[in-house]
Amino acid sequence: MANTKELKKALGDIPVFLIGDDGYDEHIATWNTYTDRKPIGVAIPKSTAEVARVVQAIRRAGIPRVTVRGGGHSFEALGLGGADGAFIIDTVQLDTLTSDPARDTITAGGGCLLGQVALYAWQHGRKMLPMGTCPTVGLAGQIQCGGYGFYTRTYGTLTDRVLSVEVVTPDGRVRTASDKENADLFFAIRGAGTGSFGVITSVTLRTNDAPVEGVAVFSLRWSLDRQDIPDILKKLHDASVASPLTVNPMVIIWLGVLEIAGVILEDSAAKLDATWKALTDTLPAADTSSLTPRDLIDTVADIGTTQTSAPWYADLRDLKREGSEHKRFMKIKAGFVPTLLPDDFLAKLAAFGQTQPRSGVRVQLLGLDPERIPSPDTTSIKVRGCPWLMGMSVWLPVAEYGAETEAEAKRRLPWLNQAYELFYPLTKGGYLGDDDYDEANHGRDMMASFYGEHLDKLQVIKAKYDPSRLFSHPLSV
Repeated sequence: MANTKELKKALGDIPVFLIGDDGYDEHIATWNTYTDRKPIGVAIPKSTAEVARVVQAIRRAGIPRVTVRGGGHSFEALGLGGADGAFIIDTVQLDTLTSDPARDTITAGGGCLLGQVALYAWQHGRKMLPMGTCPTVGLAGQIQCGGYGFYTRTYGTLTDRVLSVEVVTPDGRVRTASDKENADLFFAIRGAGTGSFGVITSVTLRTNDAPVEGVAVFSLRWSLDRQDIPDILKKLHDASVASPLTVNPMVIIWLGVLEIAGVILEDSAAKLDATWKALTDTLPAADTSSLTPRDLIDTVADIGTTQTSAPWYADLRDLKREGSEHKRFMKIKAGFVPTLLPDDFLAKLAAFGQTQPRSGVRVQLLGLDPERIPSPDTTSIKVRGCPWLMGMSVWLPVAEYGAETEAEAKRRLPWLNQAYELFYPLTKGGYLGDDDYDEANHGRDMMASFYGEHLDKLQVIKAKYDPSRLFSHPLSV
């Protein structure tokens, strides 16, 4: 039988908070009202050695189930167990950053947030990494699912930049995983890890020089009340896929508008102007239009404040993991689209989009480079070669909706589900980075949808490193 009190005593100076302890509620606080998990306790180690001590003590105490919390942005709260009754290893204190700009490498602690890593890379040699859109997402979590955002079409995924990972495996051993060492573990972690294989304590990644000139954020918007929305959506689709790879577009339906927004990453102001003109010349005149030249690092904050549900950090120096200070309801679905979208589908999407509630919901298409496929591909990313990553969400800030937040969410969820089902026949299943238990609905195999053809291999690796399934949650391998 598990003995959490003996575990706490054994860990001595490593902070442990159990149910009923002062500080327990603070250390399991989350921003998403959609999920409400009740872990049996949480430990907060501050070094790799302490993580190993925690895992070893957990095994001796007979704790049956453990999960890892990093940035805390799992929509099903997998970092808090994904269901009640897990013990949490919280990596928030593992936030050390070092770099070697001359060798284009950066090493980040397993608790670092994307925005913190981006800022450090910029400040140390004007370097960058392609990463997702929200700066408060955890680095370690994102490398375990792909990492797609407004730099991906130009520079690829964050996962593909990983050179090595330090991980405390479920047996309590500290291991290095790379192409040359524990290669099977390296494969599993990069793209389909979901915390299934242990605690990531640090990650070393390959950076690149950030473009110095020719960088800008852009937005074009058309009112959904216009009669020509179907034609505009078709033109946005075609212009996005035809644009040079320096254009990183997202097509969005939300807030009563059809929008194309993103980042252009050229290497000169002249090329930026030419690329912008080529893009806008193919489109109808927008109701609103903006092109704002920025330093690369400023685009990270711009994206975070304009295109995510966490617009709190205009200054990346202020970043911290979110707790309960900005409560909101958020439910999200996403999937890979392996082909260009047919005209008849775009017409249906345009008509459906015009029925969208004018607040609290969003449908988006993030443009990818379908030709960017590593050879050999040694990651467990589920699918390559897709021109689009689609997604949709319901998000409602409690500060705005108050006591009506849950009721308003329930009103919007049927629309969200209809949007996903409209896309589903054109997808290759769900995207693991936007976890959603509803993927098991309609007779679907949730695990096959999220892990794809790699699932059997991943299960073999799981049995090797974690035969007792100590590290587990409802979506773990």
